[in-house]
Order: sequence, then C-alpha cells, then structure tokens
Amino acid sequence: MEIDYNPEAEKFPKKVGPPGKGVVIFFGGKPSSWVNELRSPDHWEPGCIAIDEHGRQWKTVGGNNQDGARTWQPCFLKVAVG
Repeated sequence: MEIDYNPEAEKFPKKVGPPGKGVVIFFGGKPSSWVNELRSPDHWEPGCIAIDEHGRQWKTVGGNNQDGARTWQPCFLKVAVG
C-alpha cells in the first residue's frame, strides 16, 4: 500500500500539538486530528491515514464506518524524485 506525500502533514501538528511529536490523522485527504501516539483504530473510520513526525504512515483498515476500523496497517510513502 502506498500513498502520496501530503505537505499538510508537516503543517497541521504545529497548529495543534507539540512540535516534532505525535501523529496527524487524515480523513478524506484533509488533516482531521492530532494525537500523541497511534492507537485505537476503532475510533477512526476505515481509510484514515496517520503520519508521524518521521514521515511514517499507516492506514486504518477493516471494520466499518459505524464501528470503526479494525487495525492500523503501515503504508509506504510514494515521493516523486527528480
């Protein structure tokens, strides 16, 4: 699984959380929340993306929109080079 780089991931935590820490959660391609650590996939709908301060990414999978996702699975970052 790979997703495109999203520059909003770098801007959002500066607005809501301590700099250089935590995870930004995206829903529908837009930053939705900041959390101090990745946890509780059942609190998020399937298809959310989480990006941490190191650029590592995860996606919520399984479950449903009402009961939340079943797990966070790692993604690979797709970056254009050149």
